[in-house]
Amino acid sequence: EPSRRHPAALVTVPHPDIPPSGASNRAPETRGARSEVSVPARVSKVTDAKRLKVVVAALRKQVRSPEGVIREATLLCELICTDPENKARTWAINAGAVEALVAALQRHTMSEEVQHVMLLALGNTLYGSDSEENKSRAASAGAIEAIVAVMCAHAGSAGVLEAACAH
Repeated sequence: EPSRRHPAALVTVPHPDIPPSGASNRAPETRGARSEVSVPARVSKVTDAKRLKVVVAALRKQVRSPEGVIREATLLCELICTDPENKARTWAINAGAVEALVAALQRHTMSEEVQHVMLLALGNTLYGSDSEENKSRAASAGAIEAIVAVMCAHAGSAGVLEAACAH
């Protein structure tokens, strides 16, 4: 089944908790340093459940920071959209990605950029063969109300409305 591509799916995104491919044994002086690596370079290394849990946990932790939620949601989309076995979506959902994305939608109602990225990330996360179950999970997390609020707050933004209507 083909994955839906996020417009930012191939950008370079630094992440403090996920080393680039081949750098898992970094020297102590560089441990914790931010690394910038393009997704294609680390796709084969970052498709396991543990690393997706790190990203979802970081998304929850960054919920108050517009820049933080954009960074983590973009990385989430990259991991989901570049997983050749299409397992990352299920792992992300099981780690609580839907609830974290809805929380970010609810927290940053007036930021058009945050809303647009969160809606795209939510769409990528919910896309797939088990999407009815996942959409039900999103509804239980408050996604319907959050998406309606986003549409009302950003009625003049074609990009936000398009992303909102994809659900």
